[in-house]
Amino acid sequence: LDSADTASGCAVPTVAAAGSVVHGGARARLDPAHAQRIVAITDAGDQGLIALRACQTYVRELSR
Repeated sequence: LDSADTASGCAVPTVAAAGSVVHGGARARLDPAHAQRIVAITDAGDQGLIALRACQTYVRELSR
């Protein structure tokens, strides 16, 4: 977590208006470097799933 960020400048209201989605107060902010690592990990996983789907499609076509 970003220990330097107090999250005091959060513009999200803590009380929901009528007919809207309930918002809670800001609780923590990720350090940007950690956030980038999380994004990289999820991107690699997405790319792996795309490659797996392509391989499965290829095998299905071969087996016809």
